[in-house]
Amino acid sequence: MAAATATVLVIGRGPHGTGVAAGSPTTSTSPPGSPAPGTPSRVSLPTPTAFVPWRPLTARGVYPQAPVVTPGPPLAVPAGTPACWASQLEGIEAAGGAATGNVGERILLRNLSGAACYLEGYPDVSILGSSGQVLASAAGSADRGTFFDLSLQVVPILMEPGTPELTSSEEVGVSGLGQAFVNVTWYACHPAVQAAQAALHLPNGGGRLLVPFAIESPYSPACDATTTAYVALSRGPIDAAGYLSEPAPVYLEMAISIDAPTTATAGSSLTYYVTMRNASSTTYDLSECPDYVEMLFAKQPVASYQLNCAPVGAIAPGQEVTFQMQLAIPGTVAAGPNTLSWALVDGRLSMPTASTPIEIAPG
Repeated sequence: MAAATATVLVIGRGPHGTGVAAGSPTTSTSPPGSPAPGTPSRVSLPTPTAFVPWRPLTARGVYPQAPVVTPGPPLAVPAGTPACWASQLEGIEAAGGAATGNVGERILLRNLSGAACYLEGYPDVSILGSSGQVLASAAGSADRGTFFDLSLQVVPILMEPGTPELTSSEEVGVSGLGQAFVNVTWYACHPAVQAAQAALHLPNGGGRLLVPFAIESPYSPACDATTTAYVALSRGPIDAAGYLSEPAPVYLEMAISIDAPTTATAGSSLTYYVTMRNASSTTYDLSECPDYVEMLFAKQPVASYQLNCAPVGAIAPGQEVTFQMQLAIPGTVAAGPNTLSWALVDGRLSMPTASTPIEIAPG
């Protein structure tokens, strides 16, 4: 087993000069069968004098979200108001929008009964085909949260009787006060499928509500990474319609760059470095380390790990930190020009990606 010793002090190059932020001299050892850290696949790459060593940490599958100021529900729930039953409600599907490769649908809800009730929490959701077959499901504590949720905060939502008829719209604010909505993100490919209904199992034992959901499964960039069946479904909490939360999420500006060899060999282990500089006025909290994805040809995922950020803890405004990376280049990658891309799976950042051209040599 090869071993290499390097000083892996995490250095912050801020407005007041250079100083040690965290870390200590460390011996980093390469995994069995791979080159020692700092050894490129083919072309020599100078090793940074200070970096956080790479570790093969398993991705957690958690998507941190940018902070927002979340108001309480626009309508207070009077004491003694009962929870809603599915038989009191109706729902429709409405387009929720698309952004940065994410596509969302929105289910709008209305109280048809003559008495007020409330909804609170995450419904279990199933997407059904024309014969009632389950195409996808999200239940319990799993698959909670979508890219389009303004907040994951759970609050009681008053469902008033006599509200306006539901209309399909991309703007939550168009729906009336006293109504509610649920964001849903659903993908299915290889093959794409046609849905007919969505089944919402309401919180607090409120029963099963069927909602028309006649859409074809949206496209996801994740479909490009596989030729086998891919299905994903997630949902947000029940939220109040009739108003828009302000202000919008506050994203951190993080300048990310890649320092990699110009050439890598198919079937080899590539060592490269990612530098993150905090260009915002807010400290980037890394008390919980986010995942990252490594891609070739710009959008084909090759590997995903959790960032080894425990030695850092946080990146202050103006500070930069370099992280060592290792990527096993698949032996099946075609020789020739390629693009190495690196993306941090963190919704708190406005642009958490970087890429660099790389030439793949035959193995």
